[in-house]
Amino acid sequence: MKEKPFNSEQLNYLEELLSHQEKHLENKLSGFSVNDLDMQSVFRLERNRLKIAYKLLGLMSFIALILAIVLISILPLQKTEHHFVDFLNQDKHYAIIQRADKSISSNEALARSLIGAYVLNRESINRIDDKSRYELVRLQSSSKVWQRFEDLIKTQNSIYAQSHLEREVHIVNIAIYQQDNNPIASVSIAAKLLNENKLVYEKRYKIVLSYLFDAPDFDYASMPKNPTGFKITRYSITEIAPTNRND
Repeated sequence: MKEKPFNSEQLNYLEELLSHQEKHLENKLSGFSVNDLDMQSVFRLERNRLKIAYKLLGLMSFIALILAIVLISILPLQKTEHHFVDFLNQDKHYAIIQRADKSISSNEALARSLIGAYVLNRESINRIDDKSRYELVRLQSSSKVWQRFEDLIKTQNSIYAQSHLEREVHIVNIAIYQQDNNPIASVSIAAKLLNENKLVYEKRYKIVLSYLFDAPDFDYASMPKNPTGFKITRYSITEIAPTNRND
């Protein structure tokens, strides 16, 4: 049995079908190429952005390094000066501002203030803050001066050891002079001894002491409790005369 040849209509249909398939394949191929091209563009754009970001980061790091070097070079030009501020109290109606250097030893007003505070801390007895005041006395005393005062506190018959006794002390006068190039102070005080708030007697005393200023060490971690370096090297007290007595 012989096959019939294609007629013209069938041939035309086949040609159109082939042509349609070719166009369809061309469209797909062109789509693939366009997609590949888009992906390459995206990758290239991202690489460019990363390059720009790295360059900006490097520039900012360089600027920060330059600023750090400039700041470090400027810091030594700044000079830090320590000062002491001594405020007024019941016996002193003025404040003292003193640079913390060697000139502190020649500041008589500051020395008077420190001497007065030392005497009040040592001679006053109120049974309230005695321990804290005696700690300041210890810090501002030589080992010999402190040892003698500590022995006096611990003596059984001393007024320091009798809890019912209190003593009010007021500074009358402070005189400072030089002896063999060493500063000496003469302090006159008035003291009232009280027994359960009743006056026992009132006496006047003369205190003679010598002192010096040790160079204090400063740091920013902690402030020293005795920043002036003030220290009593000798201390003696003598009764002048009682001004009143209750029997």
